[in-house]
Amino acid sequence: MDRRTLFLMIAASWILVVVMMFNGPKPEKKDAAENGDESAEVENGDASKKEGENSDPADDSKGGNKKDAADPGKDGKKQSDSEQAAKDGENQKGQQDENGDKDDSESKGQPETPKRRQVEQKFISVGSLATDSSYRFLATFDSHAGSIHRLELVQRRKKSERLKYKDLEIRYGYLGHLDLKDENDICIIQTVGNGTPAAAAGLQVGDVITRFDDAEVKSRLDFETALRKTKHGQEIVLTYTRGGKEQTATAKLARQPLEVIRPTSVPELAEFAFANVDFRKSYSLSLFEPLGSTWKPIGNAQDENWEAEVGDDFVRFYYPYKDETEIKKAGIGYQVIKTFKLPVVTEEDRDNVSAKNYHIDFDVEVKNLTDEPKSYAYRLDGPNGLPTEDWWFAIKIHGEWSAVFSQAGARDVVASTTSRSFHFIGGPKIYTNGTKANQKKPLYVIDPSSENDNAHDLNYIGVDSHYFVSALIPTNSEGEMAPRYTYSAYAMPQFVKMYDEDKTTDPQRKKEAKWYRKLVPVNFKAYFSCLNLEAEEAAERHMMAPNQSVKHTFMIFAGPKEPALLQEYNIDDTVTYGWFAAFSWPLVKLLHLFFAIIGNYAIAIVLLTVLVRLAMMRFSRKMVLNSQMMQLLAPEIKAIAEKYKDDFQAKSRAQQELFKKYNYNPFSGCLVMLIQLPVFIGLYRGLSVDMALRDQPLIPGVEWCSNLAGPDQLWRWADSLPAYMSFLTHETGWLGPYFNILPIISVVLMLIQQKLFTPPPTDEQQAMMQKVMTFMMVFIGVIFFKVPAGLCIYFITSTLWAILEKKLVPPPQLPEHLQERLDKLKELQAKEKEDGVEPGTYTAVKTTAGGNATRKHTDRAKKKSQKNRRK
Repeated sequence: MDRRTLFLMIAASWILVVVMMFNGPKPEKKDAAENGDESAEVENGDASKKEGENSDPADDSKGGNKKDAADPGKDGKKQSDSEQAAKDGENQKGQQDENGDKDDSESKGQPETPKRRQVEQKFISVGSLATDSSYRFLATFDSHAGSIHRLELVQRRKKSERLKYKDLEIRYGYLGHLDLKDENDICIIQTVGNGTPAAAAGLQVGDVITRFDDAEVKSRLDFETALRKTKHGQEIVLTYTRGGKEQTATAKLARQPLEVIRPTSVPELAEFAFANVDFRKSYSLSLFEPLGSTWKPIGNAQDENWEAEVGDDFVRFYYPYKDETEIKKAGIGYQVIKTFKLPVVTEEDRDNVSAKNYHIDFDVEVKNLTDEPKSYAYRLDGPNGLPTEDWWFAIKIHGEWSAVFSQAGARDVVASTTSRSFHFIGGPKIYTNGTKANQKKPLYVIDPSSENDNAHDLNYIGVDSHYFVSALIPTNSEGEMAPRYTYSAYAMPQFVKMYDEDKTTDPQRKKEAKWYRKLVPVNFKAYFSCLNLEAEEAAERHMMAPNQSVKHTFMIFAGPKEPALLQEYNIDDTVTYGWFAAFSWPLVKLLHLFFAIIGNYAIAIVLLTVLVRLAMMRFSRKMVLNSQMMQLLAPEIKAIAEKYKDDFQAKSRAQQELFKKYNYNPFSGCLVMLIQLPVFIGLYRGLSVDMALRDQPLIPGVEWCSNLAGPDQLWRWADSLPAYMSFLTHETGWLGPYFNILPIISVVLMLIQQKLFTPPPTDEQQAMMQKVMTFMMVFIGVIFFKVPAGLCIYFITSTLWAILEKKLVPPPQLPEHLQERLDKLKELQAKEKEDGVEPGTYTAVKTTAGGNATRKHTDRAKKKSQKNRRK
């Protein structure tokens, strides 16, 4: 490589850096986000639709391909509507939503029924956060849509009161999610979770908070602002009114547990890009009539409040009412019942993370309350708000070979059917597919047009993050997992609106949305028919007899991606190590064994790396010897290069003869590296995916590097450095928002290793190549600046071992005559340098026993050199 080529490479790199500076992330526009336009739409979407309007059964991209809901009736099992009929049904549904709260009789042109009673929205808490809790969750349910509002993981570490899964992003104190409601300059508590610090302080639903320590509270924003200034373990004093009487309560704040499901919100840095997102409630239900010319929406179950019945470990929701008599008086001919039940954790399973109790039993029952046969079907929406704590640095691997180039996001959709064991749809692809012009189509897990019966048998479908997953798993009447016929299921983004008030696309919002594609909320929709499988005639299978009901049972898994736990639910495909799983799996098991003995994952990683290096020592020693031999032969190679500098073929033949003379194979080092590569990549992949490294500290009790599954985060420089450096220090930048010291140590050690293993250059071209390799090593360090701390410990340990091995392994011993030849050659090359003559002047002449030719040539060369210097 000549100097011009190197200059062009460096110039191109600087041009790229300048382009990144001007096109990189800008500082967050918080004011714009807070005042985001409610009428904004998806890029190139249908701006005529109103917010909250639902065009299902189809996709939420508002204007996408609405094929999803209708191709019923094939083979007597699938339903008989056409795709065009589905579109008609969606239009009717949109008209119904637009006209307000209308019942089924109105849509059929019957006389208007009496005004329906409005059900009040309320939040319901089940489970407990207490240290002796008999549940895995503190669950909060919302009567709006009869949905899951929040699921908090409450399991403690073994023999400790510390949470096993705490929120790593939120460092301030946790009082409990109160779901505060602003009303006329007062702040009303709507939820008090069992076992939370708020419950321990005596707070109740309906209390009005007026002060937080010395700060006045008139709104939820006031309360949140004061709470963000606290730390866990701190005691606070709350002033509140109850029944018109002012009271105070002292609460000791805790560390916030991780929420697997939560009300979806976008992080502050993406507020402007995703200011307007049309969120659906987690596991909400929409009801349809699947027979006839359309899939006709019935009622408005996904947007109304349901009546609730609460027990110690369950919540049962009724739509539209619990009393069947009241339903019939309102002129409604159906009732939907949803039951959520938390399994009780036994004492022996309390510390067992693989015990099968990380789920909620979920039942859906549809009743026909009319005196004639009816057909019903329903759609379930997936979960919202899965963790995004590691979206900007996560190394996420998925297990679908057909989607090998599909990029994973903070949240992706995964599924399994009888005909396809694993289906992965990446979050960025879901977002692009849902917003790109002329491409707004559902990404099908189950295509309604498929005639393969097995393709409609759903094993599970869920939303997957790096370390947590929530999945809907069909079960049979005995509660055992069993495939269920599913008419259609697909992945799509939550509706992100990109339009301004004047219905034009905001360019900056559109650009930022592309930066945060990994963060876009994604979800799934699954359609189920209330089939009467006992009926003999195909048409009757879709009909429910008068006063008959159909009940479907599910499990909602919501928990960590611990392989042993996932195997209990047959969703272990969501954890994969990629192509090197055969090496990753045993190495991860060894890592856990070392941790069980030592009790510290950082030390366990060091021990595992040393063990792997010991096992590979035979091969690595061969590579070290190969490197040392190359350094020994450097004088010979240099002499050949100078002698045949203009004849490449002669130079190559001379080098081959040289290697043959010294019994040296220059490719043996590459072969050794190929043998070691699968092992090292397997270890790398294992450490990247292993859930056990999450929330594990390098040094217990030290805040720095307290999560081996993420960067060590020594200093948050994004808040201190100028805005024009955001292309480096932003979450989407090259380096990330934190200055990390462990990647720098890793790169420095690798540069030292490269220096030790690389023989001296024999010509200018090799010298230039070595400089390029050094530059590339620094560039790789930039790329890996955000790797998890556990991987950095692996890199540091492995590199230190290689350097130590290089120093301890003795160099190869050559025969005496060959060693003398090399020593003589070194002397001549040193003399060339000392005399200032052209390289090859002395070494290009073959030495004789007397050395006369060499002396004569040397004398002439000296005189010529002195003459040139005098000139």
